[in-house]
Amino acid sequence: MLSPMVWRPRLRHRATLAKRDAAFLWQSFVRGKRPSPLVDRPKGHRGEVVALHRGVRLRPLRIVETRRETADARSFFVTEMDGSEVAFEAGQFLTLELTVGGERVRRAYSFAGPALPGAPRHFTVKRIDGGKVSTFLQEATLESIEVLGPSGAFVRPTGARHLVCVAGGSGITPVISIVETALAADPEARVTLLYGNRSQADTIFFERLAQLAAEHPERLRVVHEWDGVLDAERQRRFFAAITDDASTHYFVCGPTPMMDASREALRGVPAARVHEERFASPARGPRTLGPQLVTIRIDGRDRKVQSTTTLLEAGLAAGLDMPFSCAMGGCAACKVKLHEGDVVMDETACLTPEEREAGYVLACCSRAASPCTIEVEP
Repeated sequence: MLSPMVWRPRLRHRATLAKRDAAFLWQSFVRGKRPSPLVDRPKGHRGEVVALHRGVRLRPLRIVETRRETADARSFFVTEMDGSEVAFEAGQFLTLELTVGGERVRRAYSFAGPALPGAPRHFTVKRIDGGKVSTFLQEATLESIEVLGPSGAFVRPTGARHLVCVAGGSGITPVISIVETALAADPEARVTLLYGNRSQADTIFFERLAQLAAEHPERLRVVHEWDGVLDAERQRRFFAAITDDASTHYFVCGPTPMMDASREALRGVPAARVHEERFASPARGPRTLGPQLVTIRIDGRDRKVQSTTTLLEAGLAAGLDMPFSCAMGGCAACKVKLHEGDVVMDETACLTPEEREAGYVLACCSRAASPCTIEVEP
């Protein structure tokens, strides 16, 4: 699936990245395995990075198996190139970069398996009408794929015991990762899931969900809706049967109309207990705006760079420590504050209206339209 969403606080995102990197370091220094390409290396190890694309470094994952889930959905099972497990947190996604029809493109797809030791790592792609990349991936024969991440903060917070989930179509992919991980790792966790599809044949992971429900009859309840419509009224009826308390958290992922209906149906629930994953390609602005002088402020020091690319790519090319993760407007790790000048930003759902009003932009999908000054905040 393709990338989120609603912005989550930077500190929480950095904590997630720190947790991931700690796992990699454990594999490397304690267990003696080669470090993941996500962990910074001495220069002698740079050969493991397969691409330097406008300053954003990618790494390869090995595709060890593919599996047809439905007529329009296919899962890709991956490992690190040395065969080790990909470290991620349930609910996160990978940003894929690949060439389709001669064009270099990025798309984000969620892990669809549990984040448990020994569990196969896989992401699942559903064909979208008119979707160039999703259509290509349904039949492509690939031995490896270049990625960024994992990224994303659509994860289960501490204290969430009752997970109330609403998924539509391929929105099930991060949801089932969260659900299966919670059921296996936390005996106190329970889940109520409303899942909308056009038909049973179109329902990704139908048999897998049935098996999970059979294994956890007291802890997992799955409600299927096969007319394809999860409007606000249908969701209100579903939520009305839920006993809501401080341990009840709501996880929503699917088509935009379904998610807008969820917001309507969940009015009155504290925002901290409602978690959304919005997947959509950023609406692209002009690719070329001409060279502009960009001042990048980090830790109180200014560095001036000439930019014809995104603010992120310009900063990375100049050797600056620009934070980022997904590099496609889906996780807000690259959020910076615009102090002076004008930028053109690809339209995403990642920034809140309040953040936009305060002058924040996403460095990964913003280009300078005039001389400007941006600040990378701690």
